[in-house]
Amino acid sequence: MRINAQDTASVAQTRDWVLIRGDQLAPRDGEYDVRITAELWETHFIDHGSMLVVDHPVETEVFVDERLAHNPIEHAVYVTGPSRPVTQAWDDAGVDVSDFIRSRDGRYVSTFERGTHQGVARDHYLEIELDREADAHDALWILAYGWVYPTDSSINVALGQGRHPVPRGVALEAMDPNGRWTVIDPDLGFPAGKHKTMVIEL
Repeated sequence: MRINAQDTASVAQTRDWVLIRGDQLAPRDGEYDVRITAELWETHFIDHGSMLVVDHPVETEVFVDERLAHNPIEHAVYVTGPSRPVTQAWDDAGVDVSDFIRSRDGRYVSTFERGTHQGVARDHYLEIELDREADAHDALWILAYGWVYPTDSSINVALGQGRHPVPRGVALEAMDPNGRWTVIDPDLGFPAGKHKTMVIEL
């Protein structure tokens, strides 16, 4: 599979972990019915499927990193304290979009322009502000939940052969003490498919 009109995905990137929350799974006639669907317009071959059950204290939350990235991500279970929304968020036009990202309610930030091909948008950013208590934590993650309208292999090949700007994944920047933006990671990948969570360590 061509990734962002660039490299072909390696075998290591064909492994996928998907989180099923406890409130999403309920027995039917004493059995669990879990179905794997192909949301992208490609053929999927599955060599192995398994389920890992994580029992955790009630005051904690569990996440897995569901993104697709050039550098294979470490598949791990992240157990965190209660997640909190960011203090405030703005799109690249300066519009306050905090209400869109405050909770999982089916509303997403989509104020950016679409590009020339399906699944490609112009460069844009989302600026977030963390609360003052964030620095007090030993470990901190951004839980970026959402989805992208996907390209497909044909579009990726066309973009790679044309003169279009090469698509890229999510980048992470932070403001330094002098008010300048510094690139922390230029390409963190992207949520692979619908309704996925990227676990981004700060």
